[in-house]
Amino acid sequence: GTVEPREAPGTGVQNLTAIALSTHAAVLEPVASLRAQLRPHGARLLVRYVGLMHPSGTLPCEMEGQSEDSVCSRTKGWGSDARTLLHPLGDMGDPRFKGEGFMAELMGRVGLLHERHISRRADFVVCAHPFLLCALLRAFTDLFMLVYLTPTPLTLVPPGPDRTWVLTQLSVLSSHTLTLLLAASPVYALHALWQTGAQIPVARPSSLYVAEQNRWRSGGENSNVVHIWSVSGLMSDFLVAAQNFVVESRAAGLLPDGLKLGFKELLFKTMISWEYLTTVRCVVLLPWDLQLTTFPELYALGVPLLLPTAAYIASYGVRILANEGNLFWAVNPIFAGGLHGSSWRWGADFAFPPWLPDEWDSGGAASFLRAEDHLLYWLQFSDLETFGHTLRFSSVPDMLQKAASPTSELARLSEAMRGEWEVARQATSALYEQAVVQVLG
Repeated sequence: GTVEPREAPGTGVQNLTAIALSTHAAVLEPVASLRAQLRPHGARLLVRYVGLMHPSGTLPCEMEGQSEDSVCSRTKGWGSDARTLLHPLGDMGDPRFKGEGFMAELMGRVGLLHERHISRRADFVVCAHPFLLCALLRAFTDLFMLVYLTPTPLTLVPPGPDRTWVLTQLSVLSSHTLTLLLAASPVYALHALWQTGAQIPVARPSSLYVAEQNRWRSGGENSNVVHIWSVSGLMSDFLVAAQNFVVESRAAGLLPDGLKLGFKELLFKTMISWEYLTTVRCVVLLPWDLQLTTFPELYALGVPLLLPTAAYIASYGVRILANEGNLFWAVNPIFAGGLHGSSWRWGADFAFPPWLPDEWDSGGAASFLRAEDHLLYWLQFSDLETFGHTLRFSSVPDMLQKAASPTSELARLSEAMRGEWEVARQATSALYEQAVVQVLG
């Protein structure tokens, strides 16, 4: 059964309850956009977050503008068992999905989760990351589901027949009457097209939970700080080179006095607030995938963003994949697959399949060059390339030179980012109106 929408006494406001199911904070995006879309209709949305592990299950309840109407899974108490049930889906590098019986056990766990936390407790469901979780839940519930596609569809799906089943569900849900399927990026929509032929609309992230409460300002109290954001394997070498160059350049009078490098390393428990980032000079983002939840959040904040050029990203991305075998999940062959094999193109013109082939690095230097071309092709569809107002660098010295740009230039860049965000927000809003129609009937 379902919970009937309730009207708050004396207010004329319709109260709705949603379950937000995901192991990643990517679910904040569709929740915030839908909540904003419901307000003009006189509806208030209470959201119970189930399963959220990265970066924190309590994150929505700690964010200004989200906490009042959010219920979160904590270490003990409500929702803690959901995090335990979904733990194998909490890390994209976790190999347990390859184990025998993984899907059967996960199906049982999702059934328990549905009975304990969803059935008779919600008006509808918002589901994200990984798609496998949403596909399994659809088999248990007759509620309306808003499914937010991020990351690539076969994330954590065991090789073999299970991948065919999941992709079949992706195709079915793209036109399902009780499901609205939205892709977080053109990259993921094109993956789905290549895999299944499904045409999935792209809802560019608005990151309202950031933009409505925070905005970068020029000349903030940390305006001498260049904040670098990445993951450990990529961060360490870059920071050493950057720090050495700062020392040498400052001695030669090539950099402003007082310029500092700060850093955010995602594999450590370092939490940086949005409020703090509104005060820094700029943020240098070193991407570890073609598509990141972090990037549109920073863009919505309006903080000047410095990114490596596409060629730079492709070069170090190939090296990381060869040396570590992880990260860059959007092209990582570990999650490859399609309904009709790798040669099936659904009538679309793809220069490369989404994923690098198995043993892609076995052909020496020539195979690395082909892999870089592969990444460059798919990078053109990512937010890193389609969002229009970033500064790009091709080396550490180039990065520091860009970071030392006049504050007036950085302020103009921030304004251009905000203007682009406002226009894109209107298109995103129109897509979420489709969910409103379903939810309010």
